[in-house]
Amino acid sequence: MRVTQTPQRSPICVFCKYWMGDAEIEIKRYGVEFEKYAKGPCMRRRGGETSAWYSCKEYSPSPIAEK
Repeated sequence: MRVTQTPQRSPICVFCKYWMGDAEIEIKRYGVEFEKYAKGPCMRRRGGETSAWYSCKEYSPSPIAEK
């Protein structure tokens, strides 16, 4: 399922610099579109797998989210 979010307002894994998954990100005019249920390892959580939609307290914005 593809969803669109604004990185500056969404502290979720897909926009975190510690998440190493592939959510097939596409930058759109109105936000960033990605695959909501894509899974990937989180380097802050010792490689534990999380979904792109997961929100955690260890969030740190990636370069995409800082734009």
